[in-house]
Amino acid sequence: MMIEYRHAILAGMMIGLAGSASAAPQIFTGVDNGAVPGGNTPNSSIAQAAFLAAAAAKGPLFTNYLDAEPISNVQSYGIAGGMQVYNGTIVDFPGEPPTGIQNASYNGDPSLPFSTTEGPSDQGKWMQVFFVGSRFTFDAPTYSFGFYATGVDKSQSEVFKLYFDQPLGSVLDPYDVPMTDNGGILYYGIVFDAPVQNVQIRLSIRNAGIDRFGLDGISFNVAPAPPPPVGGVPEPASWALLIAGFGLTGAAMRRRRAAASIA
Repeated sequence: MMIEYRHAILAGMMIGLAGSASAAPQIFTGVDNGAVPGGNTPNSSIAQAAFLAAAAAKGPLFTNYLDAEPISNVQSYGIAGGMQVYNGTIVDFPGEPPTGIQNASYNGDPSLPFSTTEGPSDQGKWMQVFFVGSRFTFDAPTYSFGFYATGVDKSQSEVFKLYFDQPLGSVLDPYDVPMTDNGGILYYGIVFDAPVQNVQIRLSIRNAGIDRFGLDGISFNVAPAPPPPVGGVPEPASWALLIAGFGLTGAAMRRRRAAASIA
């Protein structure tokens, strides 16, 4: 299984690089089935590294492991780097943990462990997302969006989709995110040629009272990409104009020197 996923990552990276010459987005994914906090996650780590390299080419990049974020139980909040989070509602299923930044592992089924990724000074924090749909808005348009998702299990969830720059609640032009078996950790990153302002996350869960999922290691550009360089190699006609201009300038300077010597 490990080799299979590595091949899948390599194929995804090659597809992304091939699409860089056109308007197609570059997508980087990796799945580590059954991974636990602090465990070995080679596939998702490779996907993150490839995504970060591609996203950094678009401008300054920010990654938030949520370690410095306050624990929250709110419908909307912001995280460092410039991203506003809005959850459509706060649900109250029996045993359902609050929505927001959390630092505990939740799951009603011990055989499906909820995993969190490890930050540089990890405090076990992760962002719980409302399972029906949440909307993230970036303070500055971003060319990229990447994250670890944990606890998105195929046995509990039917679909996991992202929608960029679409009306709230719309279900047009989705990007499908892979899911894991036996808990685990996955990484998903996407890089665009044109900036986006927001993303909606929609996850369909069969049993909302049991399954839990969340995000960690969230990355995005914090400023628009610099404008493309202006100019380039002049056309032949432009060269002719430049040469003629230099000639006229030289002639004018010679006339001035000659007039000065007569005086």
